[in-house]
Amino acid sequence: APAVVILRRATYRVRLHMLPVANPGAGYADACALPASSLGDGWVVLDTGFVLLSTINSAWGAHDVHLSPALTLGEGAVDVCVIRETASRLALARIFMAMADGQHIARQDFERFKVAAFQMEHRTPGTVGSIS
Repeated sequence: APAVVILRRATYRVRLHMLPVANPGAGYADACALPASSLGDGWVVLDTGFVLLSTINSAWGAHDVHLSPALTLGEGAVDVCVIRETASRLALARIFMAMADGQHIARQDFERFKVAAFQMEHRTPGTVGSIS
């Protein structure tokens, strides 16, 4: 699957509303720097194109994908991991190669937000669905 993502480098427009947790810790993007969302107090919005957008509630996405190091089950939050449409194919390849040991979180084009809740609105024609 990573080779397909890298070669196609398809982008998807999504409006992502997030309710960030306080003090997420090291390695997380600053969600408070994002614009306020229309969903209410504390919610922020990221309205952009993505190559990859993944939510996860455990540290490992697969036996060889350490997608969100230090995340533990039962902490009442999920990590939202994103790669924006501005990432090059080379950056994507470097990110995917670094996922085995969790080093991808230090890559410039990879962002991770710790949130208590999120809501996605697809904005790419031909895509359907919404996840909350």
